[in-house]
Amino acid sequence: MMDLRAGAMTEAKSLGADPYMLRDAAQHKEVSTTDKYSRGRSEGANTVVKLRQGR
Repeated sequence: MMDLRAGAMTEAKSLGADPYMLRDAAQHKEVSTTDKYSRGRSEGANTVVKLRQGR
């Protein structure tokens, strides 16, 4: 279940969601806790995603 939650937080953050809205949605007390759920991708992975979307 944590992977699903982390995926949702990561996606929302990458789309520019407000950190405080993410904190509230995750029901955390601190934004720093929510930040732990957000997983960044490497630049290489971002390039692959963009290339796949172009097809």
